[in-house]
Amino acid sequence: MKRIEAASLTRPNTGLGMRIQMRGAAILLTWNPAMLAVRSAKRGVLQIDDGSEKRTTELDPDQLANGSILYNPSKPVVEFNLTVYGIDGSTITGHLRVFGRPKTTIAAAPLKTS
Repeated sequence: MKRIEAASLTRPNTGLGMRIQMRGAAILLTWNPAMLAVRSAKRGVLQIDDGSEKRTTELDPDQLANGSILYNPSKPVVEFNLTVYGIDGSTITGHLRVFGRPKTTIAAAPLKTS
């Protein structure tokens, strides 16, 4: 795995345009709200794996259009999975794994589209 400023990703490309930035001890997770898949989504699901803490949050179209969440991690390795569900039944998923405390903005990739 490639290391970038004490952070790494599982797959280095740009599906939903997911990126992270540090805001103090918190992680600002952003995605591209201008993407057609996001603009036309009926819903999204954000899963966060933070060690023993696992969270699943349903996102409505307004929350997806916001394009970001701020998350306070409890462990040094955090995984984010964002799946966007289109009105036509399509899905696109972005996956981001963060190791340590990243100091740069990092892009992530979709795992799959259908």
